[in-house]
Amino acid sequence: MPSIKVLIAEDEPITRGYLEDIVAGAGHEVVGTTPTAEDVLPLVTKFHPDVIIMDIHLKGKIDGIDAAARVRLAHDSAVVFLTAYADAETVSRARHVASFGYVKKPVTEQEVLASIEIAYHKLRDERAHRAFRKLQEELREFEFDDVKRRIDQQKMKVSERIKTEFIQIMSHDFRTPLMQISSSLALIDDFAKTGSPELIPQFVDIAKQATARLTRYVDDMLDLAAARTDRLQVEENIIRPGEVVRLVLDDLRRLAELKDCRLVDHISIGAELPAVWADAGRLRQVLVSVISNAILYGASGGLVTVSGLESEDDNRIRIIVSDRGKGIAVEAVDRLFQPFERLDQQIGPIEGLGLGLALSKEIMARMGGAIGYKPNEDGGATFWIDLPVWRDNDSDGPCRGCAG
Repeated sequence: MPSIKVLIAEDEPITRGYLEDIVAGAGHEVVGTTPTAEDVLPLVTKFHPDVIIMDIHLKGKIDGIDAAARVRLAHDSAVVFLTAYADAETVSRARHVASFGYVKKPVTEQEVLASIEIAYHKLRDERAHRAFRKLQEELREFEFDDVKRRIDQQKMKVSERIKTEFIQIMSHDFRTPLMQISSSLALIDDFAKTGSPELIPQFVDIAKQATARLTRYVDDMLDLAAARTDRLQVEENIIRPGEVVRLVLDDLRRLAELKDCRLVDHISIGAELPAVWADAGRLRQVLVSVISNAILYGASGGLVTVSGLESEDDNRIRIIVSDRGKGIAVEAVDRLFQPFERLDQQIGPIEGLGLGLALSKEIMARMGGAIGYKPNEDGGATFWIDLPVWRDNDSDGPCRGCAG
């Protein structure tokens, strides 16, 4: 890991000194520190840091978000925001600056270093993509063989950076459940020794939940890797999509109750959808991802509706999931189905790797269907899932071309 040049903008002297010790102790270079936002741009111009740790609520005429916006206009340093709290307005402003990460106070050494390293690798990837675009613009100036060789080299470099970033992300997102398991086991051991067995079950449950979360993370990563190499297992059969939807909604009702969200199943109320040719388990996996996202990211006390319809040519059905949340920013739509993409939700309390929609897209493609998104006119988001309809005269499954 190369030494990363870091600039620290923090107005609390104790926190600023602690951050300096963390960065320097990891072998990185602290090129400068400042307690004010006004000094950030001059320091960036002078020292060209790779990463800036920026307190959002800096004192002065401008705050950390304004300073970060000015930096991004003139330089390509990666900004990692630092904050003790995040109201809705602050979160909205921070997202428009295209930050590279967030760290909540009180900070820990592990979180600070992980955020710096992830931001640095994202910055390198961004620089590589800019260089790649520049290379494409120069295609006419070079012979084909030379251009192909250079593009292949660039792809290899980008691939290596993506692998490195993948490892950084995994270590960061796996740390929380692993710490929960470790802490729970230590407490269980203490309670067993001190004769307090009645306290043990709750920590057993915590360890079980953390283990289940890790298992889901690993399963999703294995599925995505299998999909990228055409090894994703999909066992298609004749199934009733309405039945799968009902089972998924039953499983997610407890989550909806915790979010004070009302689930409305229009599929069960209306006419039964026709049978489809699909893998029931994989369809369930996609529906859980889409509907749970609608619950988690929708407005508290809101509404999530699930409906279905058949295409005019009767060759496919569409399952529609709508919520009344804040929706998805226009500039973020292109990143919806990319792996490890959480659309700047790192600052929020919702955990996850950002693999659900990316994996759902792979699954739907392999079942001859599709998944997509459209904004609601009255706010919120709508995701749709298309599947090919089964016909009695289909001997080896429906015509894939009929699925649109």
